[in-house]
Amino acid sequence: MGRPATGRTKLIDVRIPRLGRLHKASGTNDPTTFAEIRYMIDQLKQTGRIEPLIAIRDGKTTFLQVLEQWRKQTLNQMDFSDSAKPFSYVYTWLDSYDKITDKTRTNYRVNFKQLEKIAKAKATVADIPALLKKYKDQCLKKKTGRMFNTTRNACRSFLNNAIGKYSTLYRDVEEIETLNEAPARKHVVLSVEEVEALTRNLDPAIAAMVWFMVTTGIEQNVYWAKKYEAKPDRVLIHGGKKKWDEDDRRNRYVPLIYPPVPPSLGVRALRKRLAKAGDKPVRIADFRNTFSSWMYEAGIPEPRIELYMGHLPAKMTRDYARKVDITKFLTDDAAKVKKYINELRKTKPHHDLAKARIWRRTIHVLSKLEEAVGPERTSDILTEPMSRGED
Repeated sequence: MGRPATGRTKLIDVRIPRLGRLHKASGTNDPTTFAEIRYMIDQLKQTGRIEPLIAIRDGKTTFLQVLEQWRKQTLNQMDFSDSAKPFSYVYTWLDSYDKITDKTRTNYRVNFKQLEKIAKAKATVADIPALLKKYKDQCLKKKTGRMFNTTRNACRSFLNNAIGKYSTLYRDVEEIETLNEAPARKHVVLSVEEVEALTRNLDPAIAAMVWFMVTTGIEQNVYWAKKYEAKPDRVLIHGGKKKWDEDDRRNRYVPLIYPPVPPSLGVRALRKRLAKAGDKPVRIADFRNTFSSWMYEAGIPEPRIELYMGHLPAKMTRDYARKVDITKFLTDDAAKVKKYINELRKTKPHHDLAKARIWRRTIHVLSKLEEAVGPERTSDILTEPMSRGED
C-alpha cells in the first residue's frame, strides 16, 4: 500500500449515484495507488456498495484504510456506521432527535418495543431488517397490518437519520413490503334495542355501567378516573380537549338520565364481557357516539348536543359556548331522552346497585355451596321447606 503523503495529495473528484459528489483528498501522491483507488471506487459503484464511500465523505475513514481492506477482501468487516451498536441505541437516538413531535416520539417508542420483544439479548442495529421480517410474520397471523406498517416507518426514519438513506440497512428495510391494512372501523351507533340485548347478557352491575356511559357520552379515560360528579339534575364531567389551553378547558354538564354508576371492573375486562355478550363487535367508544345520536333522535337541538358532548365546532364561537345557560334545559332534555329510551326498551335497566350486589353475592354463595356439597345436594337444599325452630 502506498505510504500516506505528508503534504497535499491527489484529489478524488467523482459523482456517485445516490451519493452525489465525492470531493476528498486521496491521501497519496503515488500514481499506482491513486489508480488503484479510482479502480476500487468504480467497482464499489458497480456493485452498489457505497457505504464505504459515504463513510469517507463523512470523515469516518480514509481512502487508504478502505483500500487496505479491499485488497484483503475483508471490507465487510469494517464498521462504517452505527450499525454495530446494540439495539437499545434506537432509544438513544429517539430521545435526542428533535425533528419529530412528542406524539410521534411516543408512537416510535411503542414500535421499537415490539421489535425488542423478539430481539435477542445481543441484538444490534444491523439486526433490524431480520427483526422486522419476524415481526411481519407475527402481524400477518394476527391481521395487524397497520401496526407493522407503522413499525416499518419508524425503522425507516431511524435508519435514514442515524445510519444513512443510502446504507444497506435502509435498503433492506425498504425492500420489505408493507402489509394490507384493515379498513378503519367506522363510527358505530347502537340502537336502544341493541343496547338492551347487550345488557341482558351482562351482570346487573356491568349493565348499569353500560347504561350510564351510553346516556352520558362520558369518555373512557374520564370514567375510569372517576372525574365526574352527580348533581340533582345533571352530571358534571370534568376535563376538556387536550388542544385547548388551560383557560379554555371547561367542565361540561349532561342531563341526568340515569344515576351514575362507578366502574366495577377494568377496561380490558369490560371489553371481554362486551365481546362475549353482543352479537356484533362493540367498543366502549361506541357508547359516546350512541349518546349523541339518541339526543338527536329525542329532539334535542344540535347546539345543545354539541355542548353536552364537549365539542366546540367552528360555527359556535367560544363566547356563545360560555354564555349559553344550558342549566334550564337539563331537566327537559333528560326527560326527552328518557322518554325516547323507554318507548323502545322492553325491560328496565339495573340501576339499583344494592340489588345488583345482592344478586352477585347470591351467585357467589351458590357456587361455593355447590363446591362443598355438590350440585344435587344444593338443589335439594334450595327446594327443602324452611323449618322454624320451636320456642
